[in-house]
Amino acid sequence: MLTAKQIELLTLLLKQETSVTASFLAHELHISVRSIKSYVASINSEGNNKIIVSSNKGYRLADKSIAESLIHGHSTIPESYIQRAYLLIRKILIDHQEVDSFDFCHEVFISYSTLKSDLAKWNIAFKRYHVRFATKQSKLVILADETSKRKLLSKIIFEEADHKLLDIATLYKLYSQETVQHLSCLLRRHFDQNKIYINDYSFMNMLLHLLIILDRVKKGSSLSYHPVKDTPQQQQNPLVISLCESIEKQFKVDFNANEKEEIDLLARSNINSHLINSDLHLSKIIDQNSMSLTQTIVNNVYNNYGIDLSKNSFIIPFSLHLNTLYNRIKRGSFNPNPLLSNIKLECPLIYEIAIFVSLFLSDVFNQKIPEDEIAFLALHIGTELERQKSNEQKLKCILLCPNYLDWREQLYNKLLFHFGSDIHIIEIASHLSEITSKKYDILITTTQMDYIHSSNIYYLCPLNFDDYTAELAKKLRELKFSLKKKQVLAELYHLFNPTLFFVDPPMENKVDIIEFLCTQLLKQGYVNESYFDQVMEREDASSTDFDDLAVPHAMKCNAIKTVIPVIISHKGIIWKSKPVHVILLPTISELDKKHFAALYEVILSLFNQRNLKETVLTIHSFDDFYQYIYSHLNT
Repeated sequence: MLTAKQIELLTLLLKQETSVTASFLAHELHISVRSIKSYVASINSEGNNKIIVSSNKGYRLADKSIAESLIHGHSTIPESYIQRAYLLIRKILIDHQEVDSFDFCHEVFISYSTLKSDLAKWNIAFKRYHVRFATKQSKLVILADETSKRKLLSKIIFEEADHKLLDIATLYKLYSQETVQHLSCLLRRHFDQNKIYINDYSFMNMLLHLLIILDRVKKGSSLSYHPVKDTPQQQQNPLVISLCESIEKQFKVDFNANEKEEIDLLARSNINSHLINSDLHLSKIIDQNSMSLTQTIVNNVYNNYGIDLSKNSFIIPFSLHLNTLYNRIKRGSFNPNPLLSNIKLECPLIYEIAIFVSLFLSDVFNQKIPEDEIAFLALHIGTELERQKSNEQKLKCILLCPNYLDWREQLYNKLLFHFGSDIHIIEIASHLSEITSKKYDILITTTQMDYIHSSNIYYLCPLNFDDYTAELAKKLRELKFSLKKKQVLAELYHLFNPTLFFVDPPMENKVDIIEFLCTQLLKQGYVNESYFDQVMEREDASSTDFDDLAVPHAMKCNAIKTVIPVIISHKGIIWKSKPVHVILLPTISELDKKHFAALYEVILSLFNQRNLKETVLTIHSFDDFYQYIYSHLNT
């Protein structure tokens, strides 16, 4: 069984055309040259012949096909208790296996005592999901109702979406960097010139597909054009015509009707799904069979995995993708997917969902779906999950605008073009009555609403939009910070613990203070024994004091459970060269790491103030401290 780093090493070598040095590999994998040599020896022991060969030029794979089979034939060894939890959850909730506790120990190379320790840690870490891990007649089980199990499964699938399925660095490894840069700039220029917003996920998806088409044409593998009669035909968008012409001129290629149709559908599926969300408009560009098929797939995925793919941001692109997939099946030709290995390795759960979908489609189309096409299905699913995670950090916005002289479409596009990284437009309405039951963070309206007094309603006139951008930007910043404060307020009870609150402790320097807090955390089961060293490693790199406040913390979010120990010192504790009066040690679990940035910003804002010393003098107990935090978060 290979470790995660050994898998990464093989994957990196698969992408190299020539021998590369140990120094290069060590730099790319962020490990030492000695570790590279050790990993090479371990990997070579997996086969009868050498898998990685070395020379004075460096390392290369003896046979790439052997390396690929080795990667896909091995599962990586989970190296932390959270990774082991994810493996167990997958076995029980996805594969529906009965898991023997001793067999599990053998598989992940841990002792039975470590497993018992893991069980205790899992039950602390996953307590909020209302599940309990236990052993029952030597079997490992997850005790919970079906709703809680589904939420837990949804959680780990969304966590997997943190592995960037697609970014510019990945494309550089698959195609010429020059080609990727030129095509990316050309694509971005076309959208900017036409003032059209496209989010990062859709942009990267479109860029990948254009690279595939371009690569195919440049290699002389253009598909012959055979229009499919039962697929709706649509007049091409002027933007797409201009884009095709620019790509042809830039890269000296000629697209046939098939490629142009492919690019047209690609653009329609990635640009502003809200603008084509009416039933009338959808019926013109998407075959109703594909829409029905997508709805069935969305329902099946939700019922089996608890993942909600019912938004237009998924349904429209996926339905159009099914259109093109059906066309490729009829023509008997399929697109190669250069991301196949990456997706299978980095996102096995998302790929598993894609296999589930492909088996359903195989029955519908009476045609086995190739692996490359399964990877495209995974790309759509994973991209939607990434988009949903990104939208969680944005303000939920409703646009209230009468559909007069195309104002709605123009304003929608302008808002996203300028503020797409800050707002997620969840609804577009013409009348207030349409949104009375909707929850939102900000309502942007073109209708004066003086009779409603609310801080989250913003009026602008669509005729002179640019006059409002600076004021709206300030409004959005204030609302985003207010939202972060509400998120921290909701978790306040779990973040601070009276048993980890101390006033005027006897220690007089930061090392003793940090050691004292880490010892308390260890005694109460929040961290492991190495936590003090981790915090001091970060502190030694750069002092964490801010005037009267110090916030020491570890670089990694690997606590068993999230908590923030607090020290209040009325006389002050010397930190670097001057005294601090408030010390917070954010101790964050892997499950909560995505909230750390927002938490850190809010906490700093509460204590990083000029009169902090005077405030500290009023705090003598945990209740005083809690009341101070609560009152400031409520303002």
